[in-house]
Amino acid sequence: MSKFRNLLAVVALGLIASSHAFADTINFTVTITSSVGPAQIPIGTVYTGSAHYEGSVDPNFIGYPPELTSFTFDFPGTPSSLSDMAFAFLQREFIGAPLFVELGHYQLGVPYGSYWLMDDYFQLFTTDSPGGAHYLNNSEYGTVAYSYVSDPVSSVPEPGTLSLLGTGVLGTFGFFRRRFSGRTA
Repeated sequence: MSKFRNLLAVVALGLIASSHAFADTINFTVTITSSVGPAQIPIGTVYTGSAHYEGSVDPNFIGYPPELTSFTFDFPGTPSSLSDMAFAFLQREFIGAPLFVELGHYQLGVPYGSYWLMDDYFQLFTTDSPGGAHYLNNSEYGTVAYSYVSDPVSSVPEPGTLSLLGTGVLGTFGFFRRRFSGRTA
C-alpha cells in the first residue's frame, strides 16, 4: 500500500511541475540582407522585437495560436500600440508547428513607414505618389530569427494545482480519520 501512495505522490508532483507556463514571450531578430531601395539600410543591420501572449502554451502545441497581447519592435516608425498596426498577430505554418510573429505597418509617404514581417521574412516598402495615387515599391529585405522565453512562473497557483493539492489533503485527512477511529483501510 505504501508503494502505491509513493507512486501517487510522484504523479502529483509531476502534474504540479507540468502545470506551469511554457512560452509566453517570443523574441525575434530581423537582419537586413538586401538593400535595393532608397532607404539604403546597410546590409547586416539588426532590429529586435518581442511579442507577448497570455496563457500557458508550448511553442509546439497542437491547436490554434493564442492572441497577441503586446509587442515591441525597434524598427524606425513602428507604433507602440497593436491597434495602430495594419495587422499584428501570432501565426504558424500548420498545426503543431512553432509560432511566429506576423506584423504589418503601412504609413504612406513616411520613410521606413511600411513593412511586412512574416515568419522568417522581412520586407520594407517605399511609397511613391505620382499624380496622387499611392504605390508601394519593394525595398530592403531581411531574415527573421526567433527564440522563445518562459515568463516567470506566477506565485499564484493555477486552479488545477489547487484542486490537486486539495484532493491530496482530503485523502490524507480521510486516511488518518479511518486509521485513528479504529477502522482499517
